[in-house]
Amino acid sequence: MKKISLFQLIFLLSIVTFAQYNLDNLSLVSESNIKNYTFKNLRLYPILANDVFLDAHKSIGNYTILKDALEQKKIIITEQVIEDTTRNENIDPGNNLQQPDDESDTIDPDAYIQQNIIFQQVYQSGSSGGRVNTLFIENVSSDTVYIMAGEVVKGGKQDRVIAKDMIIPPQSGKIDLSVFCVEKGRWSYRGENSQSFKGYYNVSSMQIRKAIDTKKEQGKVWEAVEVVTSKNSAQSNTSTYTALDSSKSYKNEIEKYRNFFENKFTDESKAIGVVVTTADRIIGCDMFATPDLFKNQFSNLLHSYATDAITEGEAVSIKHKKVEDYLNKILSDESSQDVVIEENGVIFKRQGKKLHITSY
Repeated sequence: MKKISLFQLIFLLSIVTFAQYNLDNLSLVSESNIKNYTFKNLRLYPILANDVFLDAHKSIGNYTILKDALEQKKIIITEQVIEDTTRNENIDPGNNLQQPDDESDTIDPDAYIQQNIIFQQVYQSGSSGGRVNTLFIENVSSDTVYIMAGEVVKGGKQDRVIAKDMIIPPQSGKIDLSVFCVEKGRWSYRGENSQSFKGYYNVSSMQIRKAIDTKKEQGKVWEAVEVVTSKNSAQSNTSTYTALDSSKSYKNEIEKYRNFFENKFTDESKAIGVVVTTADRIIGCDMFATPDLFKNQFSNLLHSYATDAITEGEAVSIKHKKVEDYLNKILSDESSQDVVIEENGVIFKRQGKKLHITSY
């Protein structure tokens, strides 16, 4: 019998250990318990991990989420000023966009769209130009901060949504932060120190997240924002996603969902994500490397899930088998998992390990 060296044994064990997002290690909550996770137009199917999965990720590290980091002033997010080397002066993206005649913070949305598209084409093409869909983020703390695609921050010259998951190391210095606009009718600062983004809103709806993760186009993001705000009667002069807070009916409904689901996973030590459903269809799913990562993000993710249920959902009628088949497609063959997810989702990895999987 051929002997296996210690190095080979460690290598083989590492392959087994980290082939983790599969049917051997992850499963749906039992069908008998699903009523505990069903409210009005929304049903969440918890994804449970076994001890092998949990042990493999127990040293993944601790992360401060974006909401807490902003509130505790551990990070600074600011507009990115563009250096125009042809004129040897600093300019801002707003200088090339239509500004309102009355110097208010609103502009004509259609005119803004056209000029913003032109601006992006001009400034994204040059090596010395700026990038309109980019902010600066700086971690001024000793924490490691995890930010997630779909999270909305308020401030600057327009509210933005984060375009991709990122880990921001301690004392990072300024780092480029990819974003999309979710407020197409404003391009001016508000109040003092207005270049900064100090307001955390929430995780955007699944529709918007899907546009970000799969379409990666500003126009598609604006289309999704328009659908959500118009269907919830959340109009505003600047067409911002955060105008949802101005809709009394929406706020009443989102609070009901929050009250029902808020503490559902507090004592669930093995839940690492959920499959999200409404009516007879699957909206999507989120999976994280550890129960703590999932629990820390769940309150904000609930806003995303419930917004879709309120906006376009119906009473839940989906069968357990349909959800099982959906998850099985993702987990059945990890060697092809990246390809499956790439078609309709995104995988965020750090140092070769999968921290977050989103599928639609």
